[in-house]
Amino acid sequence: HCLAAMDAALDEYLSLGGQSGRLAAYQANAKLVQDRLGALGFECLIPVASRSAVILTFGVPQGGWFDFDVLYDRLAAQGYYLYPGKLTHTPSFRVGCIGDLSEADFEGMLNAFEAAVHDLRPVLEQSAAS
Repeated sequence: HCLAAMDAALDEYLSLGGQSGRLAAYQANAKLVQDRLGALGFECLIPVASRSAVILTFGVPQGGWFDFDVLYDRLAAQGYYLYPGKLTHTPSFRVGCIGDLSEADFEGMLNAFEAAVHDLRPVLEQSAAS
């Protein structure tokens, strides 16, 4: 069973263009995530020269409105999962850009992320102001 699974995995890997094909797909996913989250005011914490297409680390926006747990719960209820920031002293969260996920999968996650931010930002900004 293990050899058959490895054979199938290698066939899939090669059919997707091998290492260069997978890297290109991950880079496209990462660009989409960076562009869409950037438009919402989220900035990548890792400099471009050191940034990976595998996982992106975003800083928490200023203003006190952002609550990772609220966003996480909202996205998780729709089947999308973020990672809490663990590698920096700056409050952050991470988005994985790898796996057997299509551009449509990432668009779905980003649409859900955007909707959550638009719904939660005014509520959380009001709470932070009081």
